[in-house]
Amino acid sequence: MTSEYSSQKDKILELETRKKIYNLVKEHAGCHFRDLERKSNLPASSIKYHLNYLAKYKLIQEEKDGNNIRYFPKEFNPENKNLLGLLRKKSLRDILLFILTNKNCSHSNIVNFTNLSPPTITWYLKN
Repeated sequence: MTSEYSSQKDKILELETRKKIYNLVKEHAGCHFRDLERKSNLPASSIKYHLNYLAKYKLIQEEKDGNNIRYFPKEFNPENKNLLGLLRKKSLRDILLFILTNKNCSHSNIVNFTNLSPPTITWYLKN
């Protein structure tokens, strides 16, 4: 990181609200807008303004995920974005954890563990 970039970053993060939002994005990489709203206790309009500002100056990255946008710090490893996005989905995370911790698992075992319907389990496993 160059000193010019570092000084520009410091200048951009002078505002406490912007710095708070930036730090939340760093701590919770891949979070959605509503996550930031809940964690920051700031008005949605303020969060949106500062997210746009941070993205404009390339301190954060916005990544489209279906109907949502996920926010990542600029230096976040691109290869981990998809993985993190998948792991933030509770149902899929539960299925993966069960499979990883149980050597011999069946479809019905996964259904019982997750309390999801059999077609839902099938859909997650196919996709």
